[in-house]
Order: sequence, then C-alpha cells, then structure tokens
Amino acid sequence: MRGPLWSDAASALAALWHIHSARRGHGLRPYLDLPSPTAVQADVSRTIVAGGRFWSLLPYLPVEGECLVRSALLMRFLHGLGLKADWVFGVRLNPFTAHCWVQVDGVCLNDDVERLVAYTPIMVR
Repeated sequence: MRGPLWSDAASALAALWHIHSARRGHGLRPYLDLPSPTAVQADVSRTIVAGGRFWSLLPYLPVEGECLVRSALLMRFLHGLGLKADWVFGVRLNPFTAHCWVQVDGVCLNDDVERLVAYTPIMVR
C-alpha cells in the first residue's frame, strides 16, 4: 500500500478543523451536521487507497477519541479529496453498545470485519 501524499496533509488538517468545531457541541448531532461537499465521487478503488493513506497519517494527527471521532475525521478527509463513503452506525443489544465505521461498497475502511459482525447497522449516512 502506498503511503500518504503531501496533498493528504491539507485534507487531514481541514478535517481536523471541522472535527474540532464539532467536538465543541454535545452528542452526535454536531458531527452529523458538518457540511458535506457537493462535489464527491463514488470511486471505490480510489476511496479504499485514500482510506489506507489516512490510517498511515493518523498516528501523527493530534486527535483523541474512539469510533465516532475517528470515523468523522475519515469522512471529512475523504470529502476533502472529493471522495464519497458511507458512515455506518450500528448497535449490539446484549450487552448494549453502539459503534460506527466508514465503508465503501461493503469494504470497511477503519475497522476489522470480525468486530463489525457483532453490530446491526441502524443508520447509514
């Protein structure tokens, strides 16, 4: 897999700025209300490659948080590159827990399939 590109840094920094503003709000709504660019394309192979580059950048980004923050950051990063992906929210009932991840054409970009099979998707954005 190819490492991050220099142009990825600009998209990553823009994503960090958007997520920082969402974190000032409360709950899930500020993340979901982040504006989505209108010029996004559904290019599965480019999106998968960009997702891999994002995860090689993540250790260098000053961000804390679990699945919500990481998924929101990945979505903003992809949108910054003009790419489209699905943000999936799921639940497990016993014991109750919620989780979210980013996927494109059934391929998860930021989690292991083994972990996701325990969750039932309830919303895709």
